[in-house]
Amino acid sequence: MENLVGRVLNRFKSRLDDSNKILIQRSLGYSTWCHCEFYQPATMNEVDEFQENTGLYIPGDLRDFFMIHNGARLFVNSEVFDDPSWNIFTLEEITGAVEDYAIPSHQYPIAKYDDVLICIDNDCLKLQKGDYLYARSIYTPPDHDGEQLYLSFEIFLDRLIVSQGDHFWDWPKITSEIFYRNNK
Repeated sequence: MENLVGRVLNRFKSRLDDSNKILIQRSLGYSTWCHCEFYQPATMNEVDEFQENTGLYIPGDLRDFFMIHNGARLFVNSEVFDDPSWNIFTLEEITGAVEDYAIPSHQYPIAKYDDVLICIDNDCLKLQKGDYLYARSIYTPPDHDGEQLYLSFEIFLDRLIVSQGDHFWDWPKITSEIFYRNNK
């Protein structure tokens, strides 16, 4: 049986055109063509070496992703200057991001959109919690964990694709009062 990561990626890629483009709709009726880039898979040996060399644990669902694609760029809009597309990091990029961003020592970044990092909390993994993802700004001080998303990677990926790259975890915070005040 296909795992959730594989099922989500296969269905998503089946909706892309021959050049990996898709028409997406964002908030306020804005629509645009975006393309996606999927990198070659990692090997099990590469994932194991990454864990041994870094001391960072890769959860099973993220391992499933790496076995399909060692990283991806999703919803890339080349018509927008300084496009803030989603970058799901490769194993190498995770290593670089750990060095580049000031984050708590028990977290490591796995994805980035503009100034938002999606991080795995190693402490949650050690406690075998399934809700191990956090969102944080690159400007959040390293003594703050960021916002817990209460998600695993596979659920995050599924919702990211369903929301067409939008910050779906912020949707409940945007009440009608806030929406109309900000969109006059």
